[in-house]
Formats: sequence, C-alpha cells, structure tokens
Amino acid sequence: MTLLMLILIPIIYYFYYTKGLHILQLEGYKSNNYANWLIQHIKDFINIILASTVMLYTISLLHNLGTPHIAIQIITILAMGIIYYAHISSNNKTKYKKPLVFTWRIKRLLITGYVLLFICIFILEFLKFSFGFTYSINALLILLWVIAFINIFISNFILIPIEKMINLKFINLAKGIINKRDDLIVIGITGSFGKTSTKFILQTILSEKYKTYATPDSYNTTMGNVRAIREQLSNTDQIYISEMGAKHIGDIKEICDIVKPTYGIITSIGNQHLETFKTIENITKTKYELIDSLPENGFAFFPDDNSICKELYNKEKRNKILFNSEDSDIYAKNIISTSKGSNFTIVSKMDNTEFNCNTKLLGIHNVQNIIGCVAIAKKLGLTNNEIAHGIEKIKPVPHRLELVPNTNSITIIDDAFNSNPKGAKAALDVISNFSGNKIIITPGMIELGDEQYSANYELGKQIAEVCNYAILIGKNFTKPLQDGIKDTKFDLKNMYVVNSLDEATSLISQIGKHGDVILFENDLPDNFNE
Repeated sequence: MTLLMLILIPIIYYFYYTKGLHILQLEGYKSNNYANWLIQHIKDFINIILASTVMLYTISLLHNLGTPHIAIQIITILAMGIIYYAHISSNNKTKYKKPLVFTWRIKRLLITGYVLLFICIFILEFLKFSFGFTYSINALLILLWVIAFINIFISNFILIPIEKMINLKFINLAKGIINKRDDLIVIGITGSFGKTSTKFILQTILSEKYKTYATPDSYNTTMGNVRAIREQLSNTDQIYISEMGAKHIGDIKEICDIVKPTYGIITSIGNQHLETFKTIENITKTKYELIDSLPENGFAFFPDDNSICKELYNKEKRNKILFNSEDSDIYAKNIISTSKGSNFTIVSKMDNTEFNCNTKLLGIHNVQNIIGCVAIAKKLGLTNNEIAHGIEKIKPVPHRLELVPNTNSITIIDDAFNSNPKGAKAALDVISNFSGNKIIITPGMIELGDEQYSANYELGKQIAEVCNYAILIGKNFTKPLQDGIKDTKFDLKNMYVVNSLDEATSLISQIGKHGDVILFENDLPDNFNE
C-alpha cells in the first residue's frame, strides 16, 4: 500500500465514520435505534452499492485498457467524492438542528473506529505478504463506507462496559451531591407533552421566592440530569426542577433514583413515543414511576384533562392535588386568549382565593400548564401576588409557540419542537385568533406507532378547518395529511407538497402577504428523512 493511500484512506474513512457517529449520537448511542435508522435508509445504501458496483466495473475496464495506476486511483477518489456528496445532499434536505458534538464518548468511539480500520488494513496486508492474497486498493476505498458503518456497531459494543463504568461514576457523584443537600427541594416533571414548557413556567414563578435551578433546554434523560447536577446545580440553589423524559419503561424511575423528588407533577398522558412504548398502558406505567418514587410525605399533582390522569389521581394514596377542571382543587376561569397572550382568573380551593393573571404565552393549553405550576407554588408558600408577578414574567420557550421577530408585516409562530396531536391542535387554536391568512408549514407527526396515519389524517382535517394555505414537507410522509385535507372542502390549489424546508420558505415569499400568520408546526427529528 502506497504512502498516498495510507493518508487518503483515513481521511475518507473519517467523513463516512463521523456521519454514522452523528446518527448514533442522535439515537442516544443505542445500537438498535441506529440499526433502525439504517433500515429506514436502506434505499440510500442500495444506491451506494449500485454506484460502487458501477465504479468497480469501470475501474476494472480502465485497468484492462492499460490506464496508469495513479490515474485510476485519482478517478476512484473523485467518483467516491461525487457519490458521497450526492448521498449527503439527498439525505439532508433540511439542516440538522443538532450537529455532531465531539463529546468524550464520541472521541472514544472515533479512536476505537480508527483502531478497527487499521486492524483491517493490517490483516489484509499480512494475508497479502504471507499467503499471496491480493486485493484492490480501489475496492477497499469503495468499501470504506460499509466498513465505517459496520465499525460503528463494533466500536459501540466494545465500549459498552467502559461507558457503563463512566456513567456509573458520574451517577454516583450526582447522587452524592443530592444526598448531601437535606435543604434542597426537588420537583420532578414528566408527561407525554408539555414537560419543558411547564418546567420553565414553574422555574419563573418559583424564582419570585426561591433560588431555583431547572435542567436546561430539553435535558430530560438520566445523564442529562446527572450532568446538570454535577456541573450547574449550585450549593445556594434552594429548588431543583428535574424534567424527566422517557422512551422505555423504567426510564423515569432511573432518574428518580438519582434526584429523589419530593414533589411530582404529571403534565399529561397521551400517545407519544408509541413506537417504543407500544401501548398507552406502558406510557401510563412509566409516567407514574415519578409518583411512585415520591416519599410518603411528598406531593403529587395531576391534571384533570383526561380519564387516564383522573384514574391515577383517584388511586394515589399520597398527598395529592388535582388541577385544571372546575371540579379540581385549582383551575382557571374567564380565560381570554388572544394573539398577544391570555388573561384569566385563578380559582384556588386550596386556600379559597381568586386572583387575576396575565401571560404573554399563546394558547389556552399554556394556561393549563400554568395552573399546575401555581398549585405547586402555593404548596411552597408563595403568595398570590408573587405568583401573579411571576406569571407576567414568563417568556415563551424556544420552538414552542414562540413568536419570531421579523422585519416584515407577517406574523411567524415557531412551534417546531416535536409536535403531538394535542399540541398540534392547540397550535391551530392559537393561529385561529389571528387575522389575515393562516399558513401552516409542517411535515406532520411521527413516533405515534399504529396511530400515526389516523393522527396525521385528523390533523389534516383540522388544518383544513383553520388554515388558508397548507405547505406539507415530504411527498410520501405527508400522505395522511394530504388525505385528511382532501376529505374536506379545502381549496386544493392552496395545498402544496414540497421536498424540504428551504422549498417551503421559498414558497412563502410567493404566497405570503401583509397581515398573514405563518405557523411552523413540528420539525422532524434530526435523524429522520423521508
């Protein structure tokens, strides 16, 4: 093997290998999820194999025609670059929200991947010199793509024991920090949707009285909480708010075993992540792990928004609060929701008081999120004035019905963060309060299991009721949305199906005009492509 090839092979391998690492990172370093992604993109890999076969045939033909070896290698490298560029371009129709982050885990995987690559090269060279085995450098270059993606599986498997040891070390450090803080109040938040919004609402309100820290952004996994506790929780913080997400049974319990919450609120229970949970019963069981983890003197908070949460409330033996309906312990009345926010009156049977509040948050559903937080605030001793003042300070959470400032006269609402049936309906209710044409840009909803078609079909019908224009991203994936819209009286000349977000935003410049409102509803996960 020439020196040139020893230099070029690791460089080319790097581009292929880091592409796979990016997907593995987005999939939570779970090999089975990574495998599912590969299966979903099997068409791309078949195209690569076909293109590679044509390359090998062409290279063989050039060799037989007496083309210089160096020329063949240069042609091979250029052709590989074209294939790689074509694959990346077709596979990334929208920009990733989350780029590859070179964490220490990624660096370990990268080093392991290179060790495996050089082991492969060493074995091939050993067979060549010891037994006369021959192989084509050009074939090796072409196969680097396959080698890189296979090596990701092997590297991830090899490092499992090491990663478990490292994670356990950090988990024990986080547990130690929590165990030393007898004065720290820990509040757990979980639910199928509304967790992050509720977290920031609660943090803003409680900060009127306490020094409050909440896990940042969407830090809702076990290691996300561990990192937040180790790196950012201060000794002077009086309250720690832990957002708890889950895709599998036991995920919430794992977080609770570390943070040890004394207050727990379930924001909602619905058909989110059905692809991993399979049934609504599994979702319910997992969310209830938060309540099961509370101490005997802890407090559980449940929304009275569906029969599931009400049943959980009824069976709970600990201290408990029900919120959101007139039959509950605390609720809102006289709600006036506009394009600028909401005004409402909080009725608290907890202390027999009523008081008026204003919020800049859009949508009645956000008022419901606020009420749950108010219930917790009252249990922690905040006055009505402190609570009302805190509610006025609440800012929209990025990508969750966030009004986006712009220089033109069109209103843009960003609700791009992981849409669900309840959230999508709430977003449509919000834009119905605006004047002018209503334009929605959406790829629909995912991770709904067997209900994915029906949920998106219903969303299509709801879009037709509210919107004047519908821009759907993805010809095949949005088929349920298209079917739902077509089964209404919606003017189909105003339904557009495009291939990318760039195409959608370009289309807006043609149809949008003064006074219109544009809703960006859902942005598919970074590792999803049609």
